[in-house]
Amino acid sequence: MPQPQSILLPLLLSTACVQAAPVQFHDLVGVWNMSAAYRLHPDGTQADDYGPAPRGLLIVTPDGRYCVQIYHTERPPFTSKDYRNATPAEYQRAMLTASTHFGTLKLDQERHLLVFHITGALNAGWDGSVQERPFELKGDTLSWRVPPRPDGDTPVSVWKRSP
Repeated sequence: MPQPQSILLPLLLSTACVQAAPVQFHDLVGVWNMSAAYRLHPDGTQADDYGPAPRGLLIVTPDGRYCVQIYHTERPPFTSKDYRNATPAEYQRAMLTASTHFGTLKLDQERHLLVFHITGALNAGWDGSVQERPFELKGDTLSWRVPPRPDGDTPVSVWKRSP
């Protein structure tokens, strides 16, 4: 009868060599709710980016279309019931407390990137752009990093698959 050690070692070695299956596009398809949005500072610390409990929705369709909406936790309403009569400060606050865009999404498996082909965005400078995001998918949690901002902070978005 073989000794337990002689069975255990090959089993451990074979398990250590098994790699997780690569992410497939169909793994991204569905509805995702934002669970966190933060800025990672160059020193490794982090801070909220859209408040302590940001609201957001990511929808990815099987044919590769997507829509992202992210909103700050505390978005006070405009003082006027008609947003077209808002003050310049209210417009600025609205612009800086939301991030939305839509278009088509591709998965670059070799470089482990999400590639957003942006059709339209709240930030008009993004319209027609292509943006790449390194990402992680662990179970029902998807996260990606945005390229660092001029201040060195790296925004991170974290999503949970909707049941």
